[in-house]
Amino acid sequence: MSNPHASLTGHSEHSAIPDATHMVVGDQNDAFGDAILDFLVRMHGKGIAA
Repeated sequence: MSNPHASLTGHSEHSAIPDATHMVVGDQNDAFGDAILDFLVRMHGKGIAA
């Protein structure tokens, strides 16, 4: 899936979270948290997850 706002948010990413429907955090909380943590570590280094 392409990001139509890539020129405004070049550092953003898309993550597919299987079986998440209306509200990702409520439907697949652990998968959402893992995706966010992975993104933050890649953008800011491992110290962010300490």
